Amino acid sequence: MTPISDRARAYAADEVHRLSLGTKTTNPAMTRRFAVHCNLVLAIRGKALGPDHPSVATSLENLAELYRATNRINLAVPLEQRAAQIRLP
Repeated sequence: MTPISDRARAYAADEVHRLSLGTKTTNPAMTRRFAVHCNLVLAIRGKALGPDHPSVATSLENLAELYRATNRINLAVPLEQRAAQIRLP
């Protein structure tokens, strides 16, 4: 079996992330699952691309958007601030 590259993992995680954000739900279990997927994407992108890559900023923003949509502003703000640091060094 051929090992999967970090870039391939990042791409696959991004696809999972897009699917999770594209599905609207008010089901708390699904929302938690989406947060897990978003965190997975963030971790994979950070490892594969480096912590200051624009794609990491995108993942941070997407996770923050999910937290805002579920009224968890206290979790969203630090992610938005970190994304801004990456985008505007």
